[in-house]
Formats: sequence, structure tokens, C-alpha cells
Amino acid sequence: MQTCITRSICITVVAMAVSSFGSIYTNDMDYVLGDVKQAFIQNKISTEAQCNNLLVGFQKMGVNGIRVPIFATGLDPNKPMFDYFYQQAVAQGFLVFANPAQSSGGHRIACGVLGGDRYPVKDDPVATQTLINRIQDFAAEYPCKWINAFNEDGQAGAVWSADQMNTIYSTLHTNLNGAEQVGPGVWGIPASIQVLNNTDMRDYIAVATTHNLGFHHSSWSTFIALADAANLPVWDSEVNHYDKYGTGTRLEAAIANEVDGLVLYDSWKGISLTDGSVSSANQTQMALYLKSTPGLVANWSMNEESGITVPDDSGSGFDGVTTNAAWTDGMDGNALLLNGSNALVTIPAAAFGTIRDEVTVAMWVFGGTNQPSDDSVFYAEDASGNRIINIHLPWSDSKVYWDVGNGNGYDRISKTAASNLFMNAWNHWVFTKNAAVGSMKVYVNGEPWHSGTGKTKVPAGIISAAIGTEMNGTFYDGRVDDVRLYNYALSTNDVSNLYQSYPYVAGTYELEISSGGIVDDGFGGQTITFSVVDSFLGHNYRIQGADDLVNSDWKDASRIVPGNGGELQIAIPMDSGKTNQFYRLEVWK
Repeated sequence: MQTCITRSICITVVAMAVSSFGSIYTNDMDYVLGDVKQAFIQNKISTEAQCNNLLVGFQKMGVNGIRVPIFATGLDPNKPMFDYFYQQAVAQGFLVFANPAQSSGGHRIACGVLGGDRYPVKDDPVATQTLINRIQDFAAEYPCKWINAFNEDGQAGAVWSADQMNTIYSTLHTNLNGAEQVGPGVWGIPASIQVLNNTDMRDYIAVATTHNLGFHHSSWSTFIALADAANLPVWDSEVNHYDKYGTGTRLEAAIANEVDGLVLYDSWKGISLTDGSVSSANQTQMALYLKSTPGLVANWSMNEESGITVPDDSGSGFDGVTTNAAWTDGMDGNALLLNGSNALVTIPAAAFGTIRDEVTVAMWVFGGTNQPSDDSVFYAEDASGNRIINIHLPWSDSKVYWDVGNGNGYDRISKTAASNLFMNAWNHWVFTKNAAVGSMKVYVNGEPWHSGTGKTKVPAGIISAAIGTEMNGTFYDGRVDDVRLYNYALSTNDVSNLYQSYPYVAGTYELEISSGGIVDDGFGGQTITFSVVDSFLGHNYRIQGADDLVNSDWKDASRIVPGNGGELQIAIPMDSGKTNQFYRLEVWK
């Protein structure tokens, strides 16, 4: 809020509820597992620090288990590092699922190879016993939650006969050091159906698993029916988010068919071995398998002093990246100065992954001298360049526009704003939408400012997003601080609490010059006395001054005065040599 009084003296009053982001699995799945098989098969993990960072990443991804490889005896490329990883994973509470390394994995173990030639094993009792022995030895050394003796070993009667499969599963049934068997884990769903129909496997497994590498999405119903008949939960034991044929990804198909568990194939690749950060590709998958609980999704607080990274302080890992933006003084700590010509912050599209019918964008904004202008302060679009989320704050007509929609168009509300709400002063803006009830609202400084009804378009398909640009060559002019993204529509009370909790605002203040106004101070100068009506106990007050509002360098102009529950009077000396002086009231708890 800004109040201007005599001699061009302007007083700017400048001023949070934090929600946590939490999730359960989509469709209430029981398990979602990370995957490190290829990391150890290819010997990509060489230090304990890398192991630790992988586990940090899996924690961030919200998985509750990890798949690891079983090698033929003596063929683990780096057993000490595998041992360390296994021990740390178990200590951190991850459940472990193990199955043979590489495709046709049971066959490889029986032949004692990893990548070399394999000999026929069908109906070979020695091969059968070799595989059984190795699986039992592994289970004894590495207690697991789940084990499968096979990995993409084909249909019954191909590499292994049905009788061999029955022998292996029945022998291992109660001899795995407490681990449960899962299976069949064949390359494609039709082959897994064939194995279930032609063996006694369902008598010995605790979970019916299949890969869907052939993208046989339509076969899920048959496989699930077979599992249901045996009262078995169902997993897709090797999913990713690649849409090979334009029919949907394996992850999407598994979720659509409401499987009970997932193994996220090769997900270790999306975790930094340096710091455990999670890639945007993994974050996109997280948005699918994690069911969002209403809360804070991302918080770009913008309190850095240098560099191009804009950390997401919510803990979700959706860090932004600046281009041509400068760190500067903010409303609370630092902020980003966007120059109106080429500065922006790119934010990950995955941050919007848990947004469905509802969304909230909140931010502190200090518009520059070029406002109002044709630009956007917050923008997101889909793969076709369609506007999904947009905030003009304001457009050149001084109207604030709030747009939310999808590829079929967007809903909009707009209202003309006074200049002190969008330039030369800090203001807190909150934009909400609840498509389920058709509501769109805008709040300024903790109070309702504008709203609309009948707005039912759901935001969907975001693939790129930014702060400070509409992605068409126009750029926002001004400072931006503490941008927050929520996956639900904040209530009026939520918005008020958010605003009130910032350190510089504890209420709405009436500021005026006391009787007598500007008076001589007795030393050849002048003083001006401000009155703060209805101050708050437990809050501190101080006047700051600056020579201008464009490149304001606020300096303390008064001592700190504690609130007394009533009127405060704060007197400050004036500089008679200046034509214009600007003052603001600083208030904090």
C-alpha cells in the first residue's frame, strides 16, 4: 500500500502460511520401485558418494523400493560397491527386489555368463539346479522383499520348459530367506499370459509381474484377470515414459489399468550422481505415479545473491534457471530484477505435474517504470504453444489479466488496476482457480480484489513455463520475489494468512502526518512526524527513506519504535536540499 502526501513524500507499506507437499501413489498403488540394475551391470557406480546420492534421489522421487541385479556367481563387476549400496538402501528403509541381470537373465545365470554365449538349457537338470542354487545363495547373502529367478526368459517351452519353471518356482517357494517370489516378468504381456496359463507359477508367487515392452496395452485386462483369479496383485515390472507408437507410454498404460505396483526402468539415470538432484524427465514421471495432496508445489524464494540457479525452497526440487536477470534487494531478502528486454526465469514443466482442477500462483511484484506494458509476469504453455497459464500484471491498458485453460482455450478474468498496485511499490498478488466449481479469483495484499464464475477449463498439457516472459519476445519490467505455486486454490483465509506472515506486514495501517506536519527542528532544519494509527504489540516500526522509487536505495531514517497497541508518532529529520523525498514504513514481527 502506498500513500502520497505533501512535498511528493510517498509512504509505501511493504509485507506467509506454508503448506507442505506430500503424495501417495496414484490409484493407491502399493509399491513404486526405483531401478539400478543397469547402473551395476555397466559398473557406473564407483564411489560410496555416488551410492549415497542415488539414494538421496530415490528419496526425492518418493519410491519405496529399489530393483537390483542378480549376477551369475563371481560376475558382479563391482561387488564391494554393490554391497555398500545394498546395505545403505536397506538401512534407509527401501524394500529390495532382485532379479537376474540382463534379458534372458535366468538363462545367463544357468550358463554362468553376463554377456557371453549361452548354451541350451531346456530340460537340462544341471541348468535348473544351477539357477536354483544361485538364487538361493543370493537370497542368503542379500535378504530381499521380492525375488524372481527369471528376467525376460520367454514363454514356457522356449528357453525353459514348463516343468523346469514349475520345479524352480516350487523349490524356491519357501527357500528364499524370507523373500517372496514374483513372476513371470516376461518381455511382453502376451508372453506373460502364456506362462501363467501353462505353468503352476500362480501357486508360488506373491505378485504377478510382467513387462510391457511390446506396448501391448490392450492385453492388460487379460493378464489382470488371470492374476485376480489367483488373488494376486499385479505389477508392471519395467515401465518408462516413452511413447514409441503414439498409443501412450508404458507408465501411462499401467496406471490407466490400475496396476498395484511399478518398477521405474533405468530410473537411476535421472538422478545426479554428484548431488542427488532429480532430472526433469524423472519429475515428469513422478507427476504421474504420485497422487498429489493439496499443498505447496514449488517456492522460488529468490534469496540468492549470485548465479543462475533459482532454488525451489519447497523441497520438491523444481529449481529454476535465470537468463539475464539480476539479483537485487527484495521485499523480504533478495529478489530478481527483470529488465523488460531479455530477462526471465525458466521453471520446470514438471512443477505443474500434480495440478489438476485447481491452481494458485502467488508472488511479490515491484513493477518498473515501463509499466504498464504488454508483457507477462508468469506464463505456461503446451506443446502446440497454446496458452495454459498467464498473468499480465498489467497489460498496457492497466488491466490485470488472469488466464487459465488448455488446448481448447482458456478462461479469463481482468480488472483495471491503480498504478500504485503494479509499479514503484511492492504488492503481494495471489491468483487462484478452481475449475471444479468454476471460480477464478485475484487477491492483492491479502484482500480479495477481483473474481469470476463459470470458469471451468482445466489447466493441462504444460511443457514449458517461465517467470517474466510470455515466450514470444515480450519481457516483464520489474522486480519479482517469493513466487509460489500451489496445486489447489487457496481460500480467502489462506491468502490472508500468507500475506500476514511475511516479516514486513502485520496488518493494514493508516499513515498520516501528525498535527504540525513539517516543523523546524530548532537547529536550522526541519522534521516531519508520521503517525501510525492502531499499532500492534509485538511488532516493530521504522521509517526508511530514498531519493527516488526507480533505483531506490532505502536507508533507515528513524530509530526502531516498538508497537504499543495504539498510535505511534515517529519524527525524522528532512533534507531541505532535496525536491522530492520518498518514505516507507517498515513493519516486522
